[in-house]
Amino acid sequence: MKKIQLLILILLSSILIVSLTQSKKVDASWNFQQTPYSTWIEGLDGTLVTSSTAYEGVNVLNPGFKEPLDIFIDENDIVYVADKGNSRIYIYDHLNKTSRTIGEDILSEPSGVCVNKSGDIYVADKKNKSVYKFDTLGNLITKYDRPTEYLYGEDTAYIPTKVAVDSADNIYITCQGNANGIVQLNKNGEFLGYFGPNRVTVTFDLLFKRAFMTKEDKEIYASLSPKVTTNICVDDRNTVYSVINGEGNISLKKFNVNGTNILSGNTFYSQTYMDICVDDNGFIYAVDQSPSGVISVLDREGNLLFKFGDTKTGSMSIGQFDKTSGIAVDSKGNIWVTDSSTNNIQIFIRTEFATTVLNALLNYNEGEYERAVELYNLILESNSNFVQAYIGLGKIAQRNQEYNDAINYFKISKYRSGYSEVFWELRDNWLGKNLLWLMLVIVVLLVLKVFHLYSKFYNWAMPKKIKDFFTRLKESTLFKELKYLTHILRHPFDTFYDIKFQQRIRRRTALGLFIFFIIMNILCDNLLTGYLFRPNISGDINLAFEILKWGLIIIVFVIANYLISTLQNGEGFLRDIFIGTIFSFAPLILFRIPLSLISNTLTYNESFIYYLLESLLWAWSIFNCLMMLKDIHNLKVGQLILNIFLTALAMIVIVLVYLMVYILSMQ
Repeated sequence: MKKIQLLILILLSSILIVSLTQSKKVDASWNFQQTPYSTWIEGLDGTLVTSSTAYEGVNVLNPGFKEPLDIFIDENDIVYVADKGNSRIYIYDHLNKTSRTIGEDILSEPSGVCVNKSGDIYVADKKNKSVYKFDTLGNLITKYDRPTEYLYGEDTAYIPTKVAVDSADNIYITCQGNANGIVQLNKNGEFLGYFGPNRVTVTFDLLFKRAFMTKEDKEIYASLSPKVTTNICVDDRNTVYSVINGEGNISLKKFNVNGTNILSGNTFYSQTYMDICVDDNGFIYAVDQSPSGVISVLDREGNLLFKFGDTKTGSMSIGQFDKTSGIAVDSKGNIWVTDSSTNNIQIFIRTEFATTVLNALLNYNEGEYERAVELYNLILESNSNFVQAYIGLGKIAQRNQEYNDAINYFKISKYRSGYSEVFWELRDNWLGKNLLWLMLVIVVLLVLKVFHLYSKFYNWAMPKKIKDFFTRLKESTLFKELKYLTHILRHPFDTFYDIKFQQRIRRRTALGLFIFFIIMNILCDNLLTGYLFRPNISGDINLAFEILKWGLIIIVFVIANYLISTLQNGEGFLRDIFIGTIFSFAPLILFRIPLSLISNTLTYNESFIYYLLESLLWAWSIFNCLMMLKDIHNLKVGQLILNIFLTALAMIVIVLVYLMVYILSMQ
């Protein structure tokens, strides 16, 4: 009995020791943890999915801040905070646990701060409309007032909000109300020009909104003026980065020396960015005020690695913010985030998971591919949804000319540009091995065509039963009706005449083609089209939605046009409109499958061929449809335009009525 009690005691002691050991670890485990905030990564389906904790909140700094608006950490890990409410710059040496302040007797509303390589401190003061330069002791060196150069603009506002400086002491300033771009000054304060100007993307949605807005609302919600840059930073290589709050397209930018953005945009860019910074290894850190995923960590190309943190008013939990305003990162990779509402700074350290991810990327960038492969595989063992690991493995396999492995990794991660590059190599290798045989086949086919050997072979070698079958097929009514698919390509008006007056095509044939049209488009979109040009690469098919997408629009169009044409005294019957519409899509019915098959041999370099041919097929089909309406209803050009407009309006009404009935029925 005593032995059993001793064994139980030893077992309980072992469990207690293990649990205590695990609880003392600073790094988060690779499993999901109970933190007051969530961590997200990009999943294999192209959406954000929850992940292991990447950064763990460890401390909150609050030395009496009043609305801290910006934060900067220099190469010696000295922290500088623009403390607007106290009209000061708070300087904190967290290694020695000492602090000091500067600028109380000079600054009014400091909103931006940065430090150059010499330790000089630059401060943007919104209320004083100036940028100040202090030495390391806090003595004022100079201030940069509004540029007097003519190119700046006589009526252009100068209200500095943020400031950054490069290794040559060139100064970059964002100004409230100045949409011309980032103001660039040299170290003497001379105006060099506007750097990285933002642009407006004019879309139909933007114009539609402006059509129904007052003049005041247009300037607020649908302005044609570019957005003003919200915040900026400059890395050790003098590369300038910016974020734009309220921008719906590319809200995070990385500029080359010419001021051109070299990031293409990311699905997960936020529209509420407040600040941006870059560490010594080129990783990008951004903070926004979205409900979830407040802090973003991105690689050098702007691809998302992690998002974490939440916005929650009044929360006192670390990782939850009220109103974020600034972000900085120290030499150890710790993230510092200011909250201008709760007046504090939250500090986060990397977990083992985040360290492994960043080390994998660093090893890849430095050419240590074997070590990078080990780390990528280690990441996938813990989290098989981590897209960037598959992309990294694919790039390494591509460098090692292991193209089959690379193309599989890129397909899993849905990294189409990488897939295209590898496919180019595979296609090139295949052509190099089979070009001679391919040319021989083409020559043989041309010889057979030139000497009309097809028909001779058909008459000599084809069995009589097969000949009789093809003869009966050509004489059948269905075959004669289907021949109108080719006839309409050359003689559209003759075809519409036969549909309307001769009734050469039966309703059942048109219905069969309609069903074929739906099935064909579903197959092309999800199976036949090449991977690079396939709209749906997830593999998940909602069959009901696909049928409605391709079929419902034609049915609604036919019904709407019939109703409108009846009011316009149109001559076409419902039967004529339906059959004419289906046969108008003959170019698509005949050529979309061949085009989809051809797309399997193309890369992104030849994408213009595919998109040009696809556009031509759709344009040809729509033109046929318009000519069908004109001929079936015997309309003049002006009447045709009115008919099309009213038909589109009627289609919208039909859809709205359906939605109303559906919503009411769901109640």
